[in-house]
Amino acid sequence: MSLDKANLNHIANERLASIINSSDDGIMSKTLEGIITSWNPAAEKIFGYTEEEAVGQPMLMIIPDDRKHEEKTILDKIARGERIEHFETIRMRKDGTSVIVSASISPIYDTEGNVCGASKIVQNITDKIAVRETQARFAAIINSSDDGIMSKTLDGIITSWNPSAERIFGYKEVEAIGQPMLMLFPKDKKHEEKNILAKIRKGERIDHYETERVRKDGKLINVSVTISPILDINGDVCGASKIVRDITKRIETEEELRRHQEHLEELVVLATSEVNAIIQTAVNGVISIDEKGTVHLFNPAAEKLFGWNADEVVGKNVSMLMPEMVARHHDGFLKHYIDTGDKKIIGIGREIVCLCKNGDTFPAHLAVGHTKLASGTHLFVAFIADISLQKKAEHELLMAKKNAELAAEAKTNFLANMSHEIRTPMNAVIGFSEIILQDEKLSSESRKYAKTILNSGKNLLAIINDILDFSKIEAGKIQIENICFNLINTVAESFKTVENSALEKGLKLSFKYHNELPKYYIGDPTRLRQVLLNLIGNAIKFTEIGEVSVSISLEEDSRLLHFVVTDSGIGMSQEQVDKVFESFTQADNSTTRKYGGTGLGTTISRQIVEMMGGRIWAESQKGVGSAFHFTIDFPVESDPELIAQSLYSDEASVESLATPRCFNVLLAEDIPENASLVTLRLEQLGSSVTWVKNGQEAFLAYQERDWDIILMDVQMPVLDGVGATKKIRSVEEESSNHIPIIALTASVMEEDKELCLQAGMDRVIGKPIDFEKLLREIEKVIPEGKGKLNSDTLIAYHSPEVEVDFSPLSFTVDVKKGLASWNDPLIYARALKDFADQHAKDAEIIYQLLRENNNDLEPAHRVVHALKGLSGNLALEDVFKYTDCLNDELKHYREESALTLIKNLDHSLKQVVSEITLLQIPESQNSKIKQAFNPEKIKSLLQLLVEKIDTLNPDEVEGVLSKLESYVDKQDLNPIIQQIENFEFDLARARALELADKVEIDSKD
Repeated sequence: MSLDKANLNHIANERLASIINSSDDGIMSKTLEGIITSWNPAAEKIFGYTEEEAVGQPMLMIIPDDRKHEEKTILDKIARGERIEHFETIRMRKDGTSVIVSASISPIYDTEGNVCGASKIVQNITDKIAVRETQARFAAIINSSDDGIMSKTLDGIITSWNPSAERIFGYKEVEAIGQPMLMLFPKDKKHEEKNILAKIRKGERIDHYETERVRKDGKLINVSVTISPILDINGDVCGASKIVRDITKRIETEEELRRHQEHLEELVVLATSEVNAIIQTAVNGVISIDEKGTVHLFNPAAEKLFGWNADEVVGKNVSMLMPEMVARHHDGFLKHYIDTGDKKIIGIGREIVCLCKNGDTFPAHLAVGHTKLASGTHLFVAFIADISLQKKAEHELLMAKKNAELAAEAKTNFLANMSHEIRTPMNAVIGFSEIILQDEKLSSESRKYAKTILNSGKNLLAIINDILDFSKIEAGKIQIENICFNLINTVAESFKTVENSALEKGLKLSFKYHNELPKYYIGDPTRLRQVLLNLIGNAIKFTEIGEVSVSISLEEDSRLLHFVVTDSGIGMSQEQVDKVFESFTQADNSTTRKYGGTGLGTTISRQIVEMMGGRIWAESQKGVGSAFHFTIDFPVESDPELIAQSLYSDEASVESLATPRCFNVLLAEDIPENASLVTLRLEQLGSSVTWVKNGQEAFLAYQERDWDIILMDVQMPVLDGVGATKKIRSVEEESSNHIPIIALTASVMEEDKELCLQAGMDRVIGKPIDFEKLLREIEKVIPEGKGKLNSDTLIAYHSPEVEVDFSPLSFTVDVKKGLASWNDPLIYARALKDFADQHAKDAEIIYQLLRENNNDLEPAHRVVHALKGLSGNLALEDVFKYTDCLNDELKHYREESALTLIKNLDHSLKQVVSEITLLQIPESQNSKIKQAFNPEKIKSLLQLLVEKIDTLNPDEVEGVLSKLESYVDKQDLNPIIQQIENFEFDLARARALELADKVEIDSKD
C-alpha cells in the first residue's frame, strides 16, 4: 500500500514538473530570504539566466535598483501568508535590458502549515503593454480628431462612433452604434450606400467622395467621405472604416466665390469695353509699352498725331517716335526706373518733343502710368497731348513780354542816360551855388538867387532819383537783401538825414519805440531807410508848424513791426487818401505848384514795403495832419556771430575790408578768370597766392612746400577737388599735420556740399564768391600763430581813380555786384573783356558736345559748370541763371529741356558779349598799375620767382613776373626777363636773389 502511494506521489511530481517545464509563464520559487530555489525554462527565456545560474542567487539580481524596495514589501506580505495577484512591474534581464512583467506570488507552506517560501508566476507583458499603449494612442487620436471617424459592418450597421461624428451628425455614440448607416443618408442619396458597400466588399477604397448627408435635426450638410475596408486576421474584408469631414462652409464659400467671380468677369468685360471705347475715341494719343519698350497699344489719336498706322508701330520699340538724341537713352531710362524706382517722368508728367513719320517734330505733354502685371512683367501707359498751339501762344506771350521788357528797359536806359547827362551839369550848378553862398560879401538879393538855384538843383536831383527808383522797381531790378541790422540805429540814421530840413522849418522831430523791442532783425535796412526817408521827408514838406514823429511797436500777438510816421501838416481828404499811393499823384495841382515833387515818393514806398512782404496805408484829416502806417514781418536775429558782423559793418565800410593776418595761399582753380579774381582780392589784402590748374597739381604743390591754407575748386580736370583732398588727408594720416582746405563750388546741392565735407574739406564756399564770408572763414580755419600780421604800412591794391563807363551794359550785368566782388572798376572791365573774347561761343560748344557724345553728358556738364562759376563771379545775371538751370538738367539727364535752355543761354551770351564789346577802357590805363612800395610782398614774390625758375615752368614764371611788375620798376625786371628768354636760368635766379637783397636794404633805409 505504501509502495502504491509512493508511486502515485512520484507520478504526480513528474506530472507537475512537466507542467512547470512546459509552461509559457516563468515559474520560480524562493526562500523567505529571497534566495531562488527553482527556475523553469520559461523563466530562463524571459530573464536570460539558466537554471544553474539562477538557483541559489538572490531574487534581487533581476530587480532594477530603483525597484529593489519592492522585494522587501513582497517578502513581508508572503511571510504574513498574503497572496499578491497580477503585480505589474519592471524587471531586468541578464543582458541589462528591461522587461515588463505581471507577477503573481503565493506563500509556500511546510508540513506543519508554516510559511517557508514563495512561488512566483511571471508573465512577459511587454508586447501587451505596447499594444495597449498603441490602442490608447489610436483611441485618443480618433476621439480628438476634427473629422468624424466611424466603422460599420458589411451590412451597413454602425460599430464605432467618435465625438466628432457626434458633433457633425448630432447623434450620440449610444444612439448611433447598432443602427444602419442609412439613417444618415437623404432619401435621394440612399442608393449610394449599396454602391459603397459593393466596393468595400471588393477591397476597394473610396477617397474624398463629396456628397450630402442628413443630421439628426434633419438639416442637410455637405461632407467629404473617405471609406476603407477593414480586414480580419485572415485578410478578409469584415467591415469598413469611414472618415467624414463637414465641408458645408467650404461649399458655401466656393459658391459665393463662384458667383463673385462671375460678377467680376461681367464687370471686366464691361470695363474692358468701356476702356476700349475711351481709348479708341480719346482726343489724346494713348500708347502702351512693356519693360523692353515694345509698343502694345497705339490708339487712333496716336495714329493721327504721329502719322503712323497702329500696325506699323505695334511690336516695335517706342523710341521710333522720339528724336534721335532722346531715343538712344530711352531703354536705359526704362531699365533705370525698373531697377531703382527713381521717377523721372512716371507719375510726374513733363513736356517732350515727338517725332512724326514724315520727320517733323511737335511739342507734347507726356503723362506716364506704370503697373506690374501678375506675370511679373511691367506695363507702361503713356498719354500724349499735342501742345503746339499752347506753345505758340506761350511764345507769342513771351515775345510780347520780351518786347514790353525791352520797352521798359529802353525807358530805363533812357532815364539812366538822361540822369547821367543831367547830373553832371547839375553837380556843377549845386557845387558852385554852395561856393557862392559861402561868400560873405554876397548881396542879399544875389544870395536869394543863389539859394533858389541851389534848392532848385537839389529838388531836381531828388526828382531824378525818384524817377530812376520807380523805373527800376517797375522793371523788377531792385533786389531785397536779407541781412542782420540794428533797427533803432537804422531809424535814427534816417532822422539824422532830414534833421536839418526840420530844423530850418522849426519843426520838432520825435522818435518813439518800446524798450522791449529786439534790437537786431533780418531784412534790408537800406530799403527800410528809403521808405522812412520818403515818408518823413513828405511829412516835413507838408508841415509848416508842429511836429513830425515816428513810432515803432509790435502788433499784438504777432511779430509784425508797426511803423507810423505822423505829422501835423496840411492833411488830406478821403478822396486824396485813396489816391495817395498812385504814381505821379499829389493832393491837387495847387499842392504840386506850392510844394513841388513828382508824387512818386509814396508810390515807391508802397512798392518797397510790398516787396518786403508788408502792407502800407494812410490816415488823414484835412487841416489836421496825416499818419502813414506800414507793417513788416522782419525775423528777429539772435545769432551772436551775425550780430557781431552787423556791428562790424556798422563801423566799417566795404572799402575798409581787411584781415588781421596775411597768408601763404595755394589756389586750385581750372578757370583762369576765377583764379584771377581770387588772387586779386587776396593779394590786395597782403596774402601771397600760388595758382595751380587742377587737383593733381594741387596735391604735388602741397607736398613741395608749407602752405597756410588751400582754396580748392571742386570740379577740375585730371583730378577734382574732392579727390585731391582725399589724397592730402591720406598723407596727413601718417603725421599730426592738418592743412585747412576750403572748397569753392558753384553747386548749391546739399549732397554735393556734404560730399566735400566727408572728403575732409573744412568749409564750403559757394560761387559767386562772397569775399567777406571767405575772409571770415579763412580766419576761422587757420590756427593762431599761422600767417603774418598785416603791416600797418601795407597799402591794398587800388587802381588810380579812373572812370570806366559801364552804361553800355544792360540789366543782364549787375555792375554794382560785380564791382563789389572785383573791388576795382578797371580790372573788372578787363575781366569782362576777357570773358567776351573767350566764351562767346560756349553755348554752341555745349550743344556740339551733346550731339557728339552719345551717352556721355559729362563733357558738356563740365563746360556748363565752369561757365556757371565764371558768370556768377562776373555778375552776368542772365548767363548765370541759365547755366544754373542747365547744370541741373544735365545732372539729371534731362536733355530735351536742356536743349531749350541752351538756346536761351546762347541768346544771353550774344547779348552780353555785344554789350561788353562797347565798353571803353581808357588807353592811359593799359599799362601796369604800380602798387605802393611793399618790401614784404616784393620779397615774397621774388622768392616765389626763384622757386618757379627752379621748376623750369615758363607759364608759372611769367605769372609771377606779371605780379612783380605791379611793385617793381620794369627796368629792374628787364634783365631777369631777358635772361629767362635766353634760357639763362641760373643768371636769372641769381639776379632775382640780388634784387631781393636790394629790396631788404631799401626797406631798412
